[in-house]
Amino acid sequence: MSPPNTLASALDEFQIQIEPQSAEKLVEYCQLLWAANRHVNLTRHTDYRTFVARDVVDLWRDVDARRDPLETEVVEERVEAGVVCRYVIFTVGTFKGAKSRVAAFYCFPEGMVKGPAFVWSHGGGQRAERERGEYFARQGYATIDFNWGG
Repeated sequence: MSPPNTLASALDEFQIQIEPQSAEKLVEYCQLLWAANRHVNLTRHTDYRTFVARDVVDLWRDVDARRDPLETEVVEERVEAGVVCRYVIFTVGTFKGAKSRVAAFYCFPEGMVKGPAFVWSHGGGQRAERERGEYFARQGYATIDFNWGG
């Protein structure tokens, strides 16, 4: 018999602990993502185990945040309808001896100090979209949406 398809069981399997409020928001995020996925191809996973294995564990497997200093620049900030949206540029490491920088939209509910968040990373020629981040910020999430293309 397979284990139940819940976020809690998937997190337990990978020995990941998060606060109950964050787990509730993560379940809401998955439901929003999977509902939107029925109309637009946003992700290939549709269950909590695959979500945790691919989007949580794989994302952080080789990260060593102490290796390179994080340098950030807020290029522009706007606050509208309870949402803060910042256009930011930050370093992501060193490539061929030079600092590599990425631009992104960082959006979050106005007044949020600590709360659920996710990284919107994509490929296939897509670009960062401010509107997508603002939508999820209105749902109570902080998001960062990268422009991998430079």
